[in-house]
Amino acid sequence: MEIEKLLECIGEPISSQQLVKILLENGIDLLSELVLPDGDYRAYIERPAEGHSLVFTDEAVFLGRANQVIGKGMLYLSGVFLYAEGKDGYSQFKGNLPMGLSFSIDIKDIGKKLGSPSWVRKREDGSIAAERWDNAADYRIHFSYSKSTSRPVLVSLNMADKQ
Repeated sequence: MEIEKLLECIGEPISSQQLVKILLENGIDLLSELVLPDGDYRAYIERPAEGHSLVFTDEAVFLGRANQVIGKGMLYLSGVFLYAEGKDGYSQFKGNLPMGLSFSIDIKDIGKKLGSPSWVRKREDGSIAAERWDNAADYRIHFSYSKSTSRPVLVSLNMADKQ
């Protein structure tokens, strides 16, 4: 899957022809696969063998429509998870990560490319477990790191829900 193409559709409703086309080209049929469980506002299409998972959010939550019933509106592509080999039982995502990043670079190189993160989570030992950049293009990019290698094990690309 070409992530850069998919990221052009982040924040789009599932009625977007461009989104439907890109997903169909990658063997994902929204009509048959996307199901919002009762009582939930997020739905996932997971591809463990391909190393990614897509996140869709109900419009009441995604667009911050407090007066709209959750689970009744359109779903929006709100995020993508890209996995390193073995993380949560996933194979490694084989496509290119955005902004010239990869699973083989470490935390220091990511910081050199993206600058200072807007959020950091540390472990009890003081090592960095995760970082997020909120102004990376039109979406947020979040890295979770391996404690032993300081390399990414999970990359999340998403748009925050409106408040």
